[in-house]
Amino acid sequence: MSLTVKAFLYRRSWKEEPTEIRRFSLDQDVSTSYSYLVQKLAQVFPSVSAEEIILSWEDAEGDYVNISSDEELVEALDQFDGSIFKFT
Repeated sequence: MSLTVKAFLYRRSWKEEPTEIRRFSLDQDVSTSYSYLVQKLAQVFPSVSAEEIILSWEDAEGDYVNISSDEELVEALDQFDGSIFKFT
């Protein structure tokens, strides 16, 4: 089984319109790997290096929560209840 991801690229602030939007799938066995996800994002957004990526997601309360580790990624996925996981 795979996880469908919708990723939004913002150049300055998440309050602006996204510069690019990409959609891709992650295999179940790598879906909880923060480093794999960052490398995948660097591939789908070639104008951004892995070092420049700041990963966040919107929680149920409307707050944007940063992700910087496998543990935080697992927590985000645990809160996920839709068919497509959105990262900003």
